[in-house]
Amino acid sequence: MFRIIKLLYILPLAIISIACSSDDHTAPIPESDSIYIIGASIAYPENGWFEMSCDQLDMKPINRALSGSHIGDSAVAMSMGLQFMEGEHDRFDIFTIMHVTNLDVCDPSQIKEDHNSYVLSPQMNSTQAFDYVIKRYIEECRALEFNPNSKWYGYKDGKPVHIRLCT
Repeated sequence: MFRIIKLLYILPLAIISIACSSDDHTAPIPESDSIYIIGASIAYPENGWFEMSCDQLDMKPINRALSGSHIGDSAVAMSMGLQFMEGEHDRFDIFTIMHVTNLDVCDPSQIKEDHNSYVLSPQMNSTQAFDYVIKRYIEECRALEFNPNSKWYGYKDGKPVHIRLCT
């Protein structure tokens, strides 16, 4: 049973990974031992699979999943600066998005180049909401290069971006 649970988390990590980073650093890259997850019922902390998987990987879970939420809720929270607490970007290396849906979330005709041009709402188009969350997270990571309170301060391009998308 634990092998199945571990595989359910590890396989998406291995298969669907976006990694954007620069190798031009002046010091060793700071590391964390935590994985941050947002999502809905499937990722809700009471289910426990994410926490058990992190335990198997010797990682600490940071679970911000909300039962009944939509990816649009996460987009709105990010736009308001409410998704991550102050300094929380320094506490984790992997950002996991686990919003399971039966909708087509990969409709290129819905993508806008500038993620700030989307009209955000909790019930917004899923493709646009995923696009907004991913691009906004990348933007926030890059901005850490200029934040003197971040461990990524002074690193070219800020925090390396590691996103795991599961849907």
